[in-house]
Amino acid sequence: MSPDAEKNPKNIVEDVLGRAMTKEIWSGSYDKVLPVTIQNFDLPSILPAVFYMFRFGFRRGKGKFLETFGARDINTPQGKRVATIENVAERLSQTDYFEGFNDSVEKAILGDLLLSFCLENKNKALGRNEQIQRVAPAHFFSSWVDL
Repeated sequence: MSPDAEKNPKNIVEDVLGRAMTKEIWSGSYDKVLPVTIQNFDLPSILPAVFYMFRFGFRRGKGKFLETFGARDINTPQGKRVATIENVAERLSQTDYFEGFNDSVEKAILGDLLLSFCLENKNKALGRNEQIQRVAPAHFFSSWVDL
C-alpha cells in the first residue's frame, strides 16, 4: 500500500495542523467558526410562535377588534368600519394599561411602536391612517384577532 493511499482528509488535516488541533476542530461544532449551537435555543422565546402554529389554521370565530378599534371611514362605501394605527393608539391611550400617552405626539409614538412590533398595515403601507391588515404572530392569541 502506498503512503498516499492512507491520506484521507482527516490525516491530511492532522499532518498540517497537528493531532491536538485536529482533535479540537474535527467535530460537528467548532465554536470559533460558528459561535452558536444549532440545537441550543431558549424555549420561552419561541413558545408564543409555537402556540401560534398550534392554532390549526383557522380563526376561533369573530372577534371584537373592529368593534373596539374601528371607526367609520367616510372614504369607503356604506361608511365601512376601518381600524387604523391612529384609532388603536387613541383607544389604548384611554385605558389604564397605557398611561402617559395623552397628547398627539405621545399617541403618535405609541402608534409607531405598535406599527413596528405588533401590527401591519394593508399592503405594508406606511402611516397611521392606513387600514390594519394583520397582527404579528408574536403572541399566540394573535390568531384570534378578526382582521
